[in-house]
Amino acid sequence: MITAEVHIREYAWELRIYLAVTCYYTDEIMDSLARIGCPPEIMDRAYDNMTQCALDTGLTYSNSHRSVMVVALSSSPAQFLNSFEHELRHLTDHIAIVEGLKIGGEDVAYLTGDLNSLLWEYIHPFVCCKCKSH
Repeated sequence: MITAEVHIREYAWELRIYLAVTCYYTDEIMDSLARIGCPPEIMDRAYDNMTQCALDTGLTYSNSHRSVMVVALSSSPAQFLNSFEHELRHLTDHIAIVEGLKIGGEDVAYLTGDLNSLLWEYIHPFVCCKCKSH
């Protein structure tokens, strides 16, 4: 598992990211969700999902310029990218709504690209098929 604390400077947003997660880390992730004020009903649903130990899943929760993003272990590099981009879309929407950005507009498109660039060092090992042999 890879974890990172990422500061999204332009929006004064803090992101705690968990990649290649197994259900072994459920308690740590639940603590992170609690620290950003995740309500009990959402925490219960997140706990139920994570304890299933399923591949190719994830979750993203945001509150007060802070987010927790989780991407579980994946069945392939393509599926990792699918799960990551799904969760990234949730994060992008959360930021866009709080910041008053037009969904579908250029600002959101740039935000998506900026987030991908910012997170590249963390996602790279999971999507670079040629790099795995080095």
